[in-house]
Amino acid sequence: MSPHPYDLQLRAAVAARSLTGLVDTQRDGLMYSLASWQSKPPRAEHCLWDCGDGSGRHVDALTLARRAVRSGSDAEQPNAAGVAIEAWMMRLLGADGLSWLPTEPWARPWNHEALLLGYSDGEPVAEVSWAQRGTLLGLTSRYQATGEERYSWAGRRLVEGLLRIAEQAPDGLHFPEGYYRPSGWHSRSAGLSAGLEEYNAAIPVAAVRFFCATGVEAAIRLADGLARFALRHTTGYAPDGRLIGEPGSGLQDHFHTRSNFIPGVLGLGIAAGDRGLIEWAREAYERARSLSE
Repeated sequence: MSPHPYDLQLRAAVAARSLTGLVDTQRDGLMYSLASWQSKPPRAEHCLWDCGDGSGRHVDALTLARRAVRSGSDAEQPNAAGVAIEAWMMRLLGADGLSWLPTEPWARPWNHEALLLGYSDGEPVAEVSWAQRGTLLGLTSRYQATGEERYSWAGRRLVEGLLRIAEQAPDGLHFPEGYYRPSGWHSRSAGLSAGLEEYNAAIPVAAVRFFCATGVEAAIRLADGLARFALRHTTGYAPDGRLIGEPGSGLQDHFHTRSNFIPGVLGLGIAAGDRGLIEWAREAYERARSLSE
């Protein structure tokens, strides 16, 4: 008998196995985010998104999937690949609490021409949006699943590290570049690239989840500051939540930035009891959903 298409526990087991099905044993179990489909045969390739972003999101998804499978399923059990992916997530956390990229050619910053001022190859950088978001999601899910304080401690330090480097403005917080360097920001003004304020406000989804799981007030302050600044300064939305921006305008072409920012604002509105944020998120969601009609 074939499995029922709505057997979600079976699908969770398939997902859990696939998340750990391919890692690089020559790099201590580093996951792959890319593939070269034109190669014969196709081959998996490494890039910067394997690091805090990919490893964190894999740890998050794997933890949640394993909690959903049937009791006794082999997919419920830890395996070497999953342990290695989590070890990568933890290993990339620096003394300042942030997730840093390895200084290797395959981890070179993406789109550094638009997101960094004066970048030189080989400089250590911390990608401040997706890498921190993915890592915090992974840490939150591991804390919720295990109750181990080392995960909440690392999450708190990541949040505090982001608050420490954020530029403060009268209307919120922002990261003026897409990557942070040990020497600090090379620009302190907003508007380095169209859409950067929203792109760099990727963390609220994870920060709100972390706040709800741990009660760490710094997480809600971080989410609130970044979201409000982005709402005030981004050029990607009309006042009614309609998505705007010409094709080819850079970061505003990234629909996943929008599909992450809108639920981030919604979660913040719910956590903070802010009806205005909730209404904005509802309008923006309806406008985004209409793009598929």
